Amino acid sequence: MTISFFPMKKVEIVVERTQLKKVTKLIDSCGAVGYTIFPNVDGKGTRGIREESINMLDVMQNAMIITVVSEENAMEIVEGLQDIFETYSGIVYVTDTQVVRKNHFEKK
Repeated sequence: MTISFFPMKKVEIVVERTQLKKVTKLIDSCGAVGYTIFPNVDGKGTRGIREESINMLDVMQNAMIITVVSEENAMEIVEGLQDIFETYSGIVYVTDTQVVRKNHFEKK
């Protein structure tokens, strides 16, 4: 059995939970087939420490969204995030990745 790998982009977004719906709408509108959400993400960044045990309000909690898309779709997502990041804290990572079942990452 021969296994083939197909190049894609993995987009990882950490954003305030209050912006989660905006981000998932953006991901959908940019052609992603799906995404994975980690609803509570703790960490330290330029705006200090974010810990669920300290910040009980949604406004102070972060979420992480991961999606795998084409390079073109990744650029659309990053461009769309700029408006959100002007007002709210967040970060985005885009990395090269490879998938085995490419058809699972393409809209039909």
